[in-house]
Amino acid sequence: MARQLQNRDISPILAAAELWIRTCLIEDHSVFLQDSRWTVALADEVHGAFVEHPDFGGDDFMTKLKGQMKRGSPAAQQLMSEMLRALLLFPSNMKARTKRQCAEQLRHLRRWAAKVQNRTTDCCETRLSVTGTT
Repeated sequence: MARQLQNRDISPILAAAELWIRTCLIEDHSVFLQDSRWTVALADEVHGAFVEHPDFGGDDFMTKLKGQMKRGSPAAQQLMSEMLRALLLFPSNMKARTKRQCAEQLRHLRRWAAKVQNRTTDCCETRLSVTGTT
């Protein structure tokens, strides 16, 4: 598999994606916590909070997402944070600091950050693709 893209080493992104796939999707565990968040019930709760209650306001994505998830259980918020972590691996039009801030904002919604294992990697530094609409 190619690990270079336009003279950029994308190995950290691929390693983080592999960790997420193996830990969350294959082993049904959490990247951030010891116990699993990848259950049908929690996925349904996230779907209900995010998909079934869209926010069409003018706020930025994170403000809207936090508003949508604030009534959800801490476990559903943790699952959304893991989903967001995977989503943030790839954009090249976001700075590493912005990616980290987005991931941290959900973690602090219900103060569950103290329980989180430190899984910060250099994957935020490498950018892979441009996201958004054209």
